[in-house]
Amino acid sequence: MQGQVAEGLALARQGLDAAEDIGLRLHYSQLAAMLAEILMAAGRHEEAIQVLDEGICRFETYHDLLCAPDLWTLKGDALLALNAGHSAIEACYRSALALAHRLGARVSALRAATRQAQFQHGSGHLGEDRRELQEIYDWFDEGHDTPDLRAAAAMLSAVATPAGDQAVTPGP
Repeated sequence: MQGQVAEGLALARQGLDAAEDIGLRLHYSQLAAMLAEILMAAGRHEEAIQVLDEGICRFETYHDLLCAPDLWTLKGDALLALNAGHSAIEACYRSALALAHRLGARVSALRAATRQAQFQHGSGHLGEDRRELQEIYDWFDEGHDTPDLRAAAAMLSAVATPAGDQAVTPGP
């Protein structure tokens, strides 16, 4: 993410291969998410989707919870970059959000809800996604200077406030 994509790819693949060699099941989702992010930064979205699909499959088998919802969010991002169909992208974000809620993973829920709202806003169909993002944003009473909460606040501020709703009040 600091511009050394080739080096990052080599290190991430090495880490994932080492995890595979020793039979590591925990943290696989984290390693897969990191590799996918690097692949996406390199513009290799199809490869990123393959890595994410493997991570999702392993989650279903081994229940590695660390970054499981983020795998779905990243897959939605990769599909969006590839101009995939609206329903496939939306399904990924919805899966990420549902899994994050089920696991009680609030930051992952915030990321998924932010991406879903950005996607829907970009296609002109925000609807209930704005309200859901606001509700998730309101869970947090600190950390408003973090990238995830700043992105959510920016999204909430960017959309027109429906009648009767309060606009987002960014934290301190």
